[in-house]
Amino acid sequence: MSLTRRQCLTALSAFCMLTSSRSAAQSLPDSVLTAVRSGVSSIDLPGDSVVIPLVGTPTLPLVEVRINERGPYRLLVDLGSNVTLLRRNVVHATGATVLVERSTTDIVRAATLQLGDLQLRNVTLASYDELDVDGVLGYNVLQHTSFTLDFPAQRLVLHRRALPPPNGSTVHEYVVPGRLPYIVARVGSDTLLLNLDTGAADVMTIPGALESRFRWKAPPTAGRTTFNNQTGSTVVREGRLADSVRIGVFALAEPLVFINPHAEDSWLGAAAMNRGRWTFDPIRRRVQIELP
Repeated sequence: MSLTRRQCLTALSAFCMLTSSRSAAQSLPDSVLTAVRSGVSSIDLPGDSVVIPLVGTPTLPLVEVRINERGPYRLLVDLGSNVTLLRRNVVHATGATVLVERSTTDIVRAATLQLGDLQLRNVTLASYDELDVDGVLGYNVLQHTSFTLDFPAQRLVLHRRALPPPNGSTVHEYVVPGRLPYIVARVGSDTLLLNLDTGAADVMTIPGALESRFRWKAPPTAGRTTFNNQTGSTVVREGRLADSVRIGVFALAEPLVFINPHAEDSWLGAAAMNRGRWTFDPIRRRVQIELP
């Protein structure tokens, strides 16, 4: 997705980060909070795996999903979102039930989401007007089964695979702060915690506070202007690192990096991740990176 949409989703603090927001949490019943965090009450995965084609672009991984037996609709596979979202007109078209009405993001429930032969039941989502896709399939739903984002083959595979212990090369541990997957990358002699954000179309983004921490081959300068309705217009600085960014076998040599003054964390986007095949084992919090 575009950088603008990544900022928009990140800025949905009234919903996306409600588990860490005391005021937002107090406005919702505990049962709704639990449902939001889990995303889904049950998953029916027939057989060992289900293969879902990616129908977007190399930097926009979309899957076709039937919602309440209607559609298909195109949802973004977004590991940079800790909730699952639908555009409000899709909620109306599919007959999803509104659980809580809010000024900007209603909380809704769909009886079923169907991805190929896999069915998700009682899915709790947010509805939002400003999405430029039909919806977003967040990590809260994907974490209930192992899955592989195979960018070269343009497919999402949902399966029961257990990954072996980390080996420092292809298999790595990841952590889940804010209910999102982050991995430690090496930048020269330094390290950086990166969200593996398939919903961001850029290569890599860091907050403004980290700009002075790294060596730059091409010093950051004012770049493109982005806009969202929470933060308004933002000038994103752009620069090229002097060092490579490495996660085991995965390496980016002197990558172009965006510096976003409104970002609170760093992320690796789809423009970098689409070089390989990424298998996630959420139970063991491991990820395997395979390069073709």
